[in-house]
Amino acid sequence: MTRMVQVVVCVLAVAMSDLLYLSFFDTTAFVPAAGATVLVAAGAACLVHKRSLALRLGAACLGFVVTAVPAALRPTFDGWRPTTRTVSELGWGVVGGWARMLSVGLPSPVDDEILVGLLFVTWIATFSAVIMVLCTKSVLAPLLPPMLSFVLGLLMVASRQQVHWYETAGLGGLLITLLLLRSTKTTRARGVYATVALVLSATSVGIAIGVTGVLADGAGRADPRPLYSVPLKNPEVITPLSTVKAQLLEEPRRRLFSARVTDADGLIGLRVAALDRFDGALWTSREDFLVAGERLGRDRSLGPSRTVRATITVDSLPNTFLPVAGWPVETRFARSVGSTGFSPASGSLIVEEPLPRGTSYDVVGEFQSARDLSRDARPSTTEADHAYTDLPPGLPAPVASLAHALTDSEPSPVGKLAALESHLRGLPYNVEAPPGHSYAAINKLLTAPQTHDDEGDAEQHVAAFAVMARSLGFPTRIAVGYRVRPEVTTRDAHAWAEIHFEGHGWVAYDPTDPDRLQRSTPDQPVVVPTPSPNPESGHNQAVPTTTAPPTPPPPPLPSDDRFWLVLVVLAAVVLLSVLVIPAEKLRRRWVRRRARTGPALVTGAWEEAVDRLVERKLPFVLSRTPRQVAGNAVETLGEPAISVVALAETTTTAIFGPEFLGDCEPGQAWLLERSLRRDLYPGWRRLWRLRAWFDPVPLYVRRAEKRRQRT
Repeated sequence: MTRMVQVVVCVLAVAMSDLLYLSFFDTTAFVPAAGATVLVAAGAACLVHKRSLALRLGAACLGFVVTAVPAALRPTFDGWRPTTRTVSELGWGVVGGWARMLSVGLPSPVDDEILVGLLFVTWIATFSAVIMVLCTKSVLAPLLPPMLSFVLGLLMVASRQQVHWYETAGLGGLLITLLLLRSTKTTRARGVYATVALVLSATSVGIAIGVTGVLADGAGRADPRPLYSVPLKNPEVITPLSTVKAQLLEEPRRRLFSARVTDADGLIGLRVAALDRFDGALWTSREDFLVAGERLGRDRSLGPSRTVRATITVDSLPNTFLPVAGWPVETRFARSVGSTGFSPASGSLIVEEPLPRGTSYDVVGEFQSARDLSRDARPSTTEADHAYTDLPPGLPAPVASLAHALTDSEPSPVGKLAALESHLRGLPYNVEAPPGHSYAAINKLLTAPQTHDDEGDAEQHVAAFAVMARSLGFPTRIAVGYRVRPEVTTRDAHAWAEIHFEGHGWVAYDPTDPDRLQRSTPDQPVVVPTPSPNPESGHNQAVPTTTAPPTPPPPPLPSDDRFWLVLVVLAAVVLLSVLVIPAEKLRRRWVRRRARTGPALVTGAWEEAVDRLVERKLPFVLSRTPRQVAGNAVETLGEPAISVVALAETTTTAIFGPEFLGDCEPGQAWLLERSLRRDLYPGWRRLWRLRAWFDPVPLYVRRAEKRRQRT
């Protein structure tokens, strides 16, 4: 019976590991398959544990195939018959399922190959743990498979910012239970294994903290996903920003898609791409697209935000980028379109092949408008944001000077960005202006030495805004997409800038006003030359000076708070685990003191007295009578145990002649037990009584003795 209880504990421990994948998959469709695998693997191990090693291995392989094929690969069947694709998917799932799990974006769709990999790990962990329970005497061996399965699950979900407290606490409790069930050799061994159980419990919590990165912003977590990722093929577009002008000039205008958007107040446009890299000539993107399901990863830096919903019906998209509203968190296609790729860095979506005409999909997004920001909003300064402030060498001095001239009088970051946006929106708009968004094009737009040189379209305006914002230390990127219209055509192509704010995520700014045909901003500040000495001529020579852009603040130094918080959490877990022992002793004493009959009260007092004697290292033998126990106690401990003699007589009467037990004797029995507790630790030795409260031996010594006698 005890072995079956241990099997049940092992099954629950592996199932607890599988619960981690609730944050890996976008639905709970994997739960029935994983649950069936755990149960079948445990049953198969129970049936063959007495057989030879070869038979066990054969049963393990056959059982896994019989379980995994119908549970995970049913879509590959031809009616009720497996096909060659079934065999192929099974083989690839076993061999490369882990690689597939690392190469998809989270949360992931319940893919056949991924599900086979998960079921394989679950089967191996369950089967091996049950075999170790039934065939070995090792106390710690059966704990290894559930622990390894749990650690593997933590690694797979490490990129999700979630705290797996419940799973970790559940696994720790199950491991402690399994250790106590198996440590039956000696009382000393029980104490050792109980200590090991506490350490394992604390270690499991430490693994959850270190691997999943639940502290601070999750920086420094052990995430294997970047080490092995197979992104989808990026669209063959050099820079989507260069296509904006081409679409605006296309004749006749071409319908691209229809968009039914709700709650779009404050939304500048439907984004298709985000560009974060500038080399002085072109804005490009460094994003990778991972296979994604219907649920997408939320922007971790986005606080309370607006929610926008859009239904997109495709007519003729120019590439495989998909229009999205805000940061997409959920997509749903009306029909299958193959693999969908999602960039967790930019929030962009792509498909492997261009969508056919008439394809419709729903997208739910989150965003914040610039008008939602307070004057106290601050741009992000994390290490990850430094890539969005980089500018290549060669920034024209007049551009940097103009950026400071426009913003130095503004005390807040929000005011500085509003000043840049207002200045650029005041420049005349001309879609037929020369294309390009290099340093030279930006300098020409902003300095305007000749008539019409200050004209441009969204390409030049947004590039100028992004460069000036980066020169001021703002994390900036460029978004390319379309204006929000019920019927979107090539004339709606647009580009805008996005700034990353702490607690707000990416906030959009639109520095382009298509209705502005004449300049409304004042002339740019003149660069004033200041004299500087010329060492060759000996005379002062006027050279232009500009204000250098401020150096972005250095990344914050790693704080030791994380280390101390880990120590505090581990100490709290160990402390709570240790307090379980005195709590259980108090519970047992409370139950014994409230027995309803006199004989039960007396025997309860006797059991409490025996527990106190065991704490003083008195050997416990189940077959001894109360008188024999009392005699052994007096012989071993001397006068401090004299109270147990009278209590033994009363207990003998309660057991063998309860009808002769007086009404006051139950109360006297508990007084004798109290006297024994006081006499066992006289004087300064009362401090030892505190230590005895944490001795786990009395909690299981009787059960251990019963097992010893049965064997």
